Amino acid sequence: MKVPKSLKSISTLILLFFIVQLSAQVTPRYLKDYTESHAKAKAWNSKDEVHSGMDYPEEWNNYSAVYLTYSFRTEFREHSPAFLKRTFLSHIRVKLLDDAAVENFSEIYSEQPTKTKPKIAKYYLGIKVVKPNGKEIIIDKKEFVVDEDGNSKLAIPNLEVGDILDYYRYSYRGFNTSLTHPLLLKDKFPIQDKYPIKNFEYTILTDDQWNVKFTSGKNGFDIKEEVTKNKDRTRTIKYSIEESDVPALESQIWHKPYISAPYVKAFVYYQSKAQEKKEVVSGETFRVSSLDEEQVKNVYQGYYKKGKNAQNEYGEFKRYLKKQGITTNSQEANLQEYFKFIRHKFMNMHYVYDRFNNTKQSRTGELMGHIRHFLSAEDIPYQILIVSSRNNGLYEDILSTEETFYVIKVDFKEPIYITAPNPFTPYNYLPWGMEGVNAFVLGREQEKKRKLEITRYEIPVSEHVQNAMYHKADVSLLKDSKELHAKTKVTLSGYQIGNYPFQICDWQNMIWNENRKYGTKLWGYPEDHRGKDKIKFQQYHDDNREIQKENLEYFANNHYDMEIQELINPSAELNSPTGEAQNLEVNFEAKLENIVKKVGPNYLIKIGQLVGGQVSPDEDEKRIYPVCMDYPRMYNYQINFELPAGYSVEGLEDLNNNIENETGHFKSSAKVEGNILKIVFEKVYKNNFEPTENWEKMKEFLIPAYKFNTKEILLKK
Repeated sequence: MKVPKSLKSISTLILLFFIVQLSAQVTPRYLKDYTESHAKAKAWNSKDEVHSGMDYPEEWNNYSAVYLTYSFRTEFREHSPAFLKRTFLSHIRVKLLDDAAVENFSEIYSEQPTKTKPKIAKYYLGIKVVKPNGKEIIIDKKEFVVDEDGNSKLAIPNLEVGDILDYYRYSYRGFNTSLTHPLLLKDKFPIQDKYPIKNFEYTILTDDQWNVKFTSGKNGFDIKEEVTKNKDRTRTIKYSIEESDVPALESQIWHKPYISAPYVKAFVYYQSKAQEKKEVVSGETFRVSSLDEEQVKNVYQGYYKKGKNAQNEYGEFKRYLKKQGITTNSQEANLQEYFKFIRHKFMNMHYVYDRFNNTKQSRTGELMGHIRHFLSAEDIPYQILIVSSRNNGLYEDILSTEETFYVIKVDFKEPIYITAPNPFTPYNYLPWGMEGVNAFVLGREQEKKRKLEITRYEIPVSEHVQNAMYHKADVSLLKDSKELHAKTKVTLSGYQIGNYPFQICDWQNMIWNENRKYGTKLWGYPEDHRGKDKIKFQQYHDDNREIQKENLEYFANNHYDMEIQELINPSAELNSPTGEAQNLEVNFEAKLENIVKKVGPNYLIKIGQLVGGQVSPDEDEKRIYPVCMDYPRMYNYQINFELPAGYSVEGLEDLNNNIENETGHFKSSAKVEGNILKIVFEKVYKNNFEPTENWEKMKEFLIPAYKFNTKEILLKK
């Protein structure tokens, strides 16, 4: 029977319709092939409990918000010698339980391709708000506003307590790489947040041409590795963490998540040749434990070779010693002089230029090479320590040499440590993040100097007295006033100095003084120029002086933990800027108000506020994680309060304390000598790490020290 053409056309249309519908429902195997409808379906139409669950423990209603879904999925498939591509899909659902959460989530940022982000091939973003009655409101993405940095953001309208903010992001983008540096992904973030998480999911999808290093830390969750054999004889390898009921981080004071809490840390490398196929049982627990020793040797073995281009500076140093008539009486004294010389050569003399031109040239690697050359030339024994900062986590959870750097350990009777300095780094200095860290030692065997061996070394921790803050203040009551006058001197040492030389000191003059010492160019010095150049450099110098003044005001206010009424003659100076020991001295006079109250003819003084703000731990807090502080330290306040003529003082008995244990101490005293009330307040943290069980011992001195801040005295006429 002959079928009419009209029926043939209808049949064709029907067939095409069903083909289109069927293809629309088929989810592509690879994330890179997703359309916007596929990304939307994966997030919003999924029946998976991870993406759709609504239940959570009732006690979580005490929090500001609850993450119902916290999901991240990354895929690596395509590559070329110089370009790698990554696909990313995330899905976040958060229930807002109070006004603070509404404010916190009131804006969402986008990563739409712009002129500054041309490599994003595809980008999808979906946002909706689910009301308590179940009504879903899709947010119009046309309302995004692009800021000056090229980022676009959207204010979520009509967001209210009880709403669920539900959004997904999808991106497919390329990354430049090289054959010598084929690292593509370096994901690192703590899993725990200030909000609890009902369903957490993190997934990496790769094939045999990718090398994955992945950990959740010693205290983290299991990572599963699953292998699927595809019909085209390829394999899909899936690494994932899937967890539920992740508790909130109750306390964030002195908490380092990569030491004691679960986290995600992943490195994904493209391999030029397919790795050997591993026989992996589907669902097997996967965990990388530590660095490979051979990898460490391959990266760092060249650091014992003398740099040929360092000979010129070494000879110049010898000529400098002779010209200045400097005679060193030991190898260590010679090394200290050379450290100061080469630090100036590579860091200090370029510093003003770099700051003025906003350039960031890295010279630290070359500088360290010159130090190694000097040690070899002087036949001074040394070792290379391969270190990763405490902030990267425990020693056994370091996955890649990308997380490491090296320190020179000079083997004098007392070891000397040298690491890449800044212009004000003293001799024999280690950043606090290295203290107490287990390091690889890449050392030479004594019998076979050319052979390298790997051993372990624990870097020592400094003493609290080395990282001190001394505060001395002469305080008097202004006549017929409710203000105090405080002449203050603050002396900082060790790690307490921090970045203050760059912030509150006249760093330009400090650099120029070194230029004069070593006979190098005074770049940018206003007096060396005329006309427009002199005006330009003078303006830059004056602008930095103004910034220094503002930072000094901030320092003084922060030091007293109150807004100072009037700051008089502030100054800051780094003593011995090129020596082994450093002290930063800050001087200022201040008028302090709001701590004096006139009560008839008497004065009520909030004397405890003169020691500034103190840590205030909750007396009932039960800590879950260890106490991880930056470094041991001490704070010492000496207050000399001049008593007005005709007044006596009451309330001194509450100012005496003496509490000490193995974690630290708090000691205070008050006594009158003549017309001076002398108050001493001292608080010490003895270690940079305390196990969880020692938190109660720390609170024994922390809580009384905090309460000291509320103490008052009465000046009675």
